[in-house]
Amino acid sequence: MTRVVFVIAPQVGPYSTDAASRTVKRVRSIFSAIEARGHTAAMLASEKRWPVLAQSAELARLLEQEAPGYVRRVETATERDAYFVLWPKDGFCDWGAFVAVADAPWLAAFAATFGKPLCFDAALSEGGMFVRTGDRALISSALPNCIALPPDLRVIRLPHPYSSDRYRRHQPEHHPLTHLDLDVALVPCAKTPLLLVSERYRNSYWEFIAEAADYLGLEVVEISQEEANKRGLNLVVLSERAVLLPAGCPQLSGLLADRLGSESIIEIQIDDVFNYNGGRGGLGCMSNVVREGTPST
Repeated sequence: MTRVVFVIAPQVGPYSTDAASRTVKRVRSIFSAIEARGHTAAMLASEKRWPVLAQSAELARLLEQEAPGYVRRVETATERDAYFVLWPKDGFCDWGAFVAVADAPWLAAFAATFGKPLCFDAALSEGGMFVRTGDRALISSALPNCIALPPDLRVIRLPHPYSSDRYRRHQPEHHPLTHLDLDVALVPCAKTPLLLVSERYRNSYWEFIAEAADYLGLEVVEISQEEANKRGLNLVVLSERAVLLPAGCPQLSGLLADRLGSESIIEIQIDDVFNYNGGRGGLGCMSNVVREGTPST
């Protein structure tokens, strides 16, 4: 089976056709690096050009012209559907035996192409609430206790970032997030999986981090707040041989190069025309990783 990563790269700076063309070249370079490590990459795009998708739609058009087959088209009947194109990690989530899907008809039709049973569960489909590697998973305390997680997963809950006054004091935020994947990451390693944690999150929740590491058998590494603020922990793990992370995070890239090998690291430059939602999201937010099975009939 093949891993697929959907990378969405909208323009956030002043828009121009020239800027879009440069971004498409960058997307193709990223996709080539992913393919060189044995995986498949594609861009998710909508046939209908909703205002919120205007820049993304132009990128998809140019990408299709230059590299047919790199764009996967989906239907979008509403503005809400368009949101899931821009934030695919909130729309569907691969749990191995099934794909969880949010309540949007087009998502179900699209997710069915992965060849796995579907589970219609809005909580399980919002990928920013979880970080996983192998049979281990950390989930946000903001999720309800009754969610039906796969029984073969070893799971522990961590506090969502803004549940601590100590955390909030150091990170003014007009729209607090309950996602874990900006402060916590799991990375597979040959010996012991790594639990990467931002400096601020570990200082706020050190006892929970220690419990998770002990229960799940993880090695904890604290990542500087400077690199966490660059969305370094919102990385994309395709395998031990392919990890995408933003450039400009020397501690993180050095650590992963040492543990996984420098050839396994794909560093991506983030700037004013290759960014996500003004920097609020990162590479993980603009991506969704699935393992495809046999297409459904």
